[in-house]
Amino acid sequence: MLNKELKRTALSLAISGMLGISLMQYAGTAMAANNDGAIHGTVSNEMAEHLQDAQVTIVDKATGIKRSVTVKSDGRFRFPRLPIGSYEITVQKNGYETLKLDNVSVGIGNATTLELTMTSGDVEVISVSGARIAMIDTTSTESALNISALELERLPVARSINSVALLAPGTAGGGRHGGLSFGGASGAENAVFINGLNVTDPELPTSYSSVPFSFYKDFQIKTGGYSAEFGRTTGGVVNAVVKSGTNQFEFGADVYYSPDALRGDGKNTYDKLGRKVVNRENDSNDSLTASVYAAGPIIEDKLFFFALYEPRLVQSDSWNSTDTHLSKYEDDSGFWGGKLDWYITDDHLLEFIAFSDESDGTTDIIKDGVLDSTTLSSSGGKNYIATYTGHFSEDFVMKAMYGELERQYRSNATTALECNRVMDYTKLGPIFDLSCTSLGMTDDRINKRESMRLDFEWNITDAHLLRFGMDYETRITQMDRAYPGTTATRYEIRDVVPGGSLNGETLSDEYDYYVRARTRKTFGNFETETSAFYVEDIWSVTDTITLTLGARYDEFDTTGAGGTGFMKVDGMFSPRAGFAWDVSGDGETKVFANLGRYYYPLPNSLVAREGGGTVDVSNYYYMEGGLLVDGVWQGGFTENVISTGQTNLTPNLGPIIGEAIEFGAVEAAEDQSYRIDNDLEASFQDEVILGMETMLNQDWRLGGRLIYRKFENAVEDMKVYRDWGDCNSPGTWLIGNPGKVISLQLECNGQMQTVEVDLGKEQIQAGHAQNKTDQDIGSPVPFRKYGAMELVLEKQWDDLWSFYGSYTWAHSWGNYEGGVNSDTTNNVAGWLEYGDDPMYLVGGYGNLPNDVRHQFKLRGAYAVTDQWTISSSLNMSSGRPLNVRGVGNPYTEDEHYYMNWVCVENCAGDDSASRVYNAIPRGSYGRTDWLISLDARLSYKTQIAGMDTRVSLDVFNVFNTQVVTRTDQFLTEVDSVGIPNDDFGVATALQGQRSMQLSASIRF
Repeated sequence: MLNKELKRTALSLAISGMLGISLMQYAGTAMAANNDGAIHGTVSNEMAEHLQDAQVTIVDKATGIKRSVTVKSDGRFRFPRLPIGSYEITVQKNGYETLKLDNVSVGIGNATTLELTMTSGDVEVISVSGARIAMIDTTSTESALNISALELERLPVARSINSVALLAPGTAGGGRHGGLSFGGASGAENAVFINGLNVTDPELPTSYSSVPFSFYKDFQIKTGGYSAEFGRTTGGVVNAVVKSGTNQFEFGADVYYSPDALRGDGKNTYDKLGRKVVNRENDSNDSLTASVYAAGPIIEDKLFFFALYEPRLVQSDSWNSTDTHLSKYEDDSGFWGGKLDWYITDDHLLEFIAFSDESDGTTDIIKDGVLDSTTLSSSGGKNYIATYTGHFSEDFVMKAMYGELERQYRSNATTALECNRVMDYTKLGPIFDLSCTSLGMTDDRINKRESMRLDFEWNITDAHLLRFGMDYETRITQMDRAYPGTTATRYEIRDVVPGGSLNGETLSDEYDYYVRARTRKTFGNFETETSAFYVEDIWSVTDTITLTLGARYDEFDTTGAGGTGFMKVDGMFSPRAGFAWDVSGDGETKVFANLGRYYYPLPNSLVAREGGGTVDVSNYYYMEGGLLVDGVWQGGFTENVISTGQTNLTPNLGPIIGEAIEFGAVEAAEDQSYRIDNDLEASFQDEVILGMETMLNQDWRLGGRLIYRKFENAVEDMKVYRDWGDCNSPGTWLIGNPGKVISLQLECNGQMQTVEVDLGKEQIQAGHAQNKTDQDIGSPVPFRKYGAMELVLEKQWDDLWSFYGSYTWAHSWGNYEGGVNSDTTNNVAGWLEYGDDPMYLVGGYGNLPNDVRHQFKLRGAYAVTDQWTISSSLNMSSGRPLNVRGVGNPYTEDEHYYMNWVCVENCAGDDSASRVYNAIPRGSYGRTDWLISLDARLSYKTQIAGMDTRVSLDVFNVFNTQVVTRTDQFLTEVDSVGIPNDDFGVATALQGQRSMQLSASIRF
């Protein structure tokens, strides 16, 4: 028997080596999430007495893998780190009937709780009645929604992780910059895991790698109260696992088709001159994907495979606002992915995963019916994961994960190197884009994540489960991006309003137009190293009370473009404490609480823009010559014909207006430490949750949570205006914590010494030219607060129908949104406007952009017959605040920033001290309309030639509601004090129009 087992193990090693070599050669290191599950419970006799030493055995029904444990003295048993799936449970003890359960499900990140009662009698008798599976995990203190791919097949849900996450209470769209908002956080503060690998983009965390839905097996949406193994997120966590092979060969195919012919008519929006702003009426979009997969045993009970390939074709046409430029986009890239599972023994598992979501698209720009240029774009990349799980005894388990993420952003055009980007923002100009290229920036950027993690679980005693581990991660950003054109300069043309103020000067009536010329380019490699250690004790205080006590320690260290050290933060200690009470002792009602601190990592986006290698300079000029006649420019430009025969325009620049505005650090190899706070503190969020869950009966569950979160201590680049006395000036742009003391190492009288400045009191000194007052001006500390109440009512699927309903009341307020700034177009975390002028935070208090006060989420499915199923999902959310802004403020001279003031008197001229401003409190202009969307699904399943077949129709936004989701919220022209913005209040974004998706699947 042993010889046979050794032969099978050797054969498995040889075959897995041949099949997995392509995975192994790329496997770097991976950050893990709890991408598995557990089974735990108690064993008692008819008199409710604990049965010590009973033998509990589980068998994975898909793979045949078997594992056994012995019941402890308190009647408890536990199977940790189990693959997601269905298990058969057998309990044996001398003098008692053997107890057996079939189809016990294990979900991602969850522990299935069993209460087993054995009956005295003949050991040969098998009992199936003395067991209860609790619907509530009464030991968990986390807040999460679990949903399987099988359940999603019954619901009208778009095929994206974002759509799945939006099913959870308290989640909303991320607003202007995309992503998701968890608990009032910005869309840049979340983490997405696939089989333990953090696939969130290291630079722009609103995006992430993804796989087709046919590859997914299970999802978990963590909305709060995470255990100590999780960190580096102040939003939410999306946890997903992919499918594995089993002892049964399985083949399948899924086809999804979203035709443009079945889309609802798109709406347009118009400015106050009747010109289109959002142009949807002639747009089109067709999408077709077809997944094919195969799975099964390579060696039965030992080695399994799952492989999937998905070709796709996406085509879309979109017009510019004047119907003169047509953009035709096409992407026919394919996804591939696979997984190998090798059970070395029943107690030792190796997993290898690889997938590629690389996408290559082309966009043809057609002007007046003639091909003008072609833009080439690439995104996504390859991901590799290797995982080992070892059960060394009943009480000790180790898990090691390794993996690598790579995401590319490449964008170029046939005319990009020869054509300037020239934009016409004048009131009479009917065509906004005067460029011979439509490309916003040339981009050749790669973001990587290399990481490593070890996790251990040790049952020290019957009452204490100790969990501990470490993770190490390197985030790499390779930047090569610039504005198009030979000088990497973008030109914006606007009207001159005589007497108006621009960039600190009074505008002259000698010119009709001015030009903002912004030169922008970045080149270099930037790294962030993060490491963490955690420990957590799950303490069963009594049979009904569980305490979870943990702590996490993090460090962040970054490197600039020249390889020199940049920012470093250590000493981040995160306590976590949770309490769970099984109120009645029967697993039917749980009261729980959670308290924790969570740190937000130093973003690669800030390092890549401030760590050297960046040129970002804006200058303002009067435009020489040029006049708009019937919407056509007469003069004002220098023209040259490029290699394609097209004409490139460069505005004729006249006298400069004000001084240059510079961002970033140009010298790649320059040591930047002189301008970085030596005692930099990371951003963090404290969270308190109090909740309750109860089973109303066998099928219905009621739950509720009270939540309070506070985010503070932002890391930003800041403008600091002061006289440094005998010390060499570190420059205007410093990096630290707004509103806190900044500590710098400066050369003073020929010697290095520590200089500290309290930025909360004197970010701009009295007497400085930028200070309009006679007092020092300091900055408040950035913060965000969130309070919420959530209610959930759920009925489990019983092969006939299911229901889920949630209501969330929430309030998000403060002066700091988080990793992005929805008040502007800035989505670069750490490089936002909050530190650029103290008054940005002083005047920025109020309801924040992700303040969605009310949310109703209702969904359900009903099996009309054995073949036909109908389902629907209704989402209703109240509008977001209209945070109206104007240029300038009554305290400082930084007049090119939008803030919460508007000039109402003496706005013309250059005497800024005499200007009168009115404050514009956040949300004082009301809110957007309620966002309501009803989705529906009709599904039919049958068997054709022995194959399980399903066809479905999904309709998203059934009533084609297209409410306004964003308006132009700027009261004044860009960079201009007191000059009204004629487009204020114009709708700039709408809810997505109705779409339909036809799908078919076969399984055999």
